Amino acid sequence: MLRCPRCWTYTFSEICPNCGAETADPAPPDFNPRAPADPGRRG
Repeated sequence: MLRCPRCWTYTFSEICPNCGAETADPAPPDFNPRAPADPGRRG
């Protein structure tokens, strides 16, 4: 499932059927222990 960032519609197409914007995967990226730490994160 993909989500439109403009109108928050969920769809399977890469273009939103409601507003025509490009859709994106709503899931966060997978955890990678070798990725550099986020500088804005405390800890």
